[in-house]
Amino acid sequence: MIASKRRTSQDRRVEWIGIPVLGMVLSLIFGGRSLSWSSMLSMMVIFTLFTAFGWIGNGRIVDALRARFPSIQQTPQRLLFQILACTAYTVGGYVLLYPILVRVVFQVPPELPGLESVVFTLIITTAVTSIFEATYFFQRWKLSVVESEQLKRQTVQSQLESLKTQVSPHFLFNSLNTLATLIPEDPALSVQFVEKLSEVYRYLLQNRTQEVVLLATELNFVNAYLFLLRIRFAESLRVDVAVPDEEQRAASVPPIVVQMLVENAVKHNIVSRQRPLYLHIGVEGDALVVRNTLQRKPVRPEESTGVGLANIRTRYRFLTNQELILQETDREFIVRLPLLRVVQPAERAHPYA
Repeated sequence: MIASKRRTSQDRRVEWIGIPVLGMVLSLIFGGRSLSWSSMLSMMVIFTLFTAFGWIGNGRIVDALRARFPSIQQTPQRLLFQILACTAYTVGGYVLLYPILVRVVFQVPPELPGLESVVFTLIITTAVTSIFEATYFFQRWKLSVVESEQLKRQTVQSQLESLKTQVSPHFLFNSLNTLATLIPEDPALSVQFVEKLSEVYRYLLQNRTQEVVLLATELNFVNAYLFLLRIRFAESLRVDVAVPDEEQRAASVPPIVVQMLVENAVKHNIVSRQRPLYLHIGVEGDALVVRNTLQRKPVRPEESTGVGLANIRTRYRFLTNQELILQETDREFIVRLPLLRVVQPAERAHPYA
């Protein structure tokens, strides 16, 4: 990134206004009321010329150092060199130019400026340079915040795309195994299985780039997915989907999250004739609630990575400031997914509420 740019028209306007104003102020301070109007005018000319020399020269020094040390982390180096370079330039220029300007304007023998005027000039230079530096630092800080947020958003978006594609391989492997067993036993049901499998993958392909989908659309996909699971587990898996209200179904959720919760329940719990797994999907308040009976498989700790729930939590944080809620009792594992509704950008930091 290029840290220094050509001086803009705004910079030039500030110079055209600031230089004569500062020159006038300095002439009033050093000239006092004892000078005649002609002498006061001459003092204004001297201080305006010197102010132009200091302002423009120090401005170029500041620009050069910004190009050499552009980042916020390099502020100490940039500030140190600015103090040294601007002090040397200002004092040297003042000591050399002041006698010449006095000689030319007042037609009197040249003399070196007094210590008081040199110190005052340094104070003015330091103040102006500090304003330049503070403005630059604030601009760079704002830019770094924006770039950081953009980078975070891009990183999360990339992670989400990667996590979405992870749904397919594991699910496809189990589905093909089920289909291979089903074909010789029930060809007609096999056709329905293939149709539902096609419907599931069509949904995955069509919505993998979407941030949110209607709950009604997601539930249709989940029903197709549940059809495949029921073929695989038969009576060992018992599911109740109860979201009849059209207004509730018009809310939104991130795509595939409900399916992931169903898959997560099947993956981590015993599903058998002796211990059937019960799943309930419904709406409570402003949340979609997915419950399953808690009958965990005896697995090693390293086999339970929690990637599925972490994926869902990350996707919600990307979209809204609402958090999903996890609850666990002796008998149930419960996940509450906030139902999202589009809001105006001015109303909330996130596009969904």
